[in-house]
Amino acid sequence: MAALAPSAGERLLDIGCGAGETTIELAERVQPGGAVVGLDISRPLLEAARARAAPSGVEFIEADAQTHAFPPGSFDGVFSRFGVMFFADPVAAFTNIRRALKSGGRLAFVCWRAAAENPVMTTPMAAAAHLLPPLPRKPIPRRRGPSPSRTPSGCGASSTPRASPMSRSRRTTRRSAATTCPPPRKWACASARWAPCCARTRSGAPRSSTP
Repeated sequence: MAALAPSAGERLLDIGCGAGETTIELAERVQPGGAVVGLDISRPLLEAARARAAPSGVEFIEADAQTHAFPPGSFDGVFSRFGVMFFADPVAAFTNIRRALKSGGRLAFVCWRAAAENPVMTTPMAAAAHLLPPLPRKPIPRRRGPSPSRTPSGCGASSTPRASPMSRSRRTTRRSAATTCPPPRKWACASARWAPCCARTRSGAPRSSTP
């Protein structure tokens, strides 16, 4: 607030005013003749702010500073205490705030920087980390696909689990000394019954004929 240096008669904007503590203090500093608009997205906090005794020239608005249509060039200064770090789009938000400032207007705010620059926040957590259980890992979503025991629909294959090529070949040999392959089809759609014969034909072995 000292960096903003409010003076009498100025019109200021307090972003993220909460229950109105900073808005009221700013209003006291711009008297006589000044005004302050406190802006927040929390209705319960704004109701608490309006219930507090405040000097004249104080107004509270429920709105988002990122998108609210401020009258262009309507404020001499903008103040925020831990209110500007929640913008979904900081560039758009500060562009909108800049439009609301008069030429030569001032902006002063306080917000947290990176965790590495705030040992007051990270030191207690680091000291207690070995006493706490590990944080749960976020589950990795599994991609669903066709069951390994079934063939894709439309391929003419049985829905029962397929036997290995070796076991099918032995059963085919025991049933008949020769088997006739079906008419030419796409290899991906060969039926389970004809798969051994087609596989041998594909590898270059001659097709067998019906006895």
